[in-house]
Amino acid sequence: MAEEMLTLYQAAGPQVAIVNQKSQIELRKVALGRDFGDTIEVTKGIDGSEPIISSPPDYLVSGMKVSIQPTPGEKKS
Repeated sequence: MAEEMLTLYQAAGPQVAIVNQKSQIELRKVALGRDFGDTIEVTKGIDGSEPIISSPPDYLVSGMKVSIQPTPGEKKS
């Protein structure tokens, strides 16, 4: 699966910040595959259905509480 996202590169290796069902940050270790230039293939760690944080700051840690804000123009359901 090719995902366009910002991956965190920390001592633990490449990670992606997602929001879990408890509205908490979860840093997931991912395995990277092919580099397509503007996207990188993620081969393990996420399935693509998770809400991914597109611009995670360096200070994010697992367990932080967050709230998802709608994109401008998006209607709440």
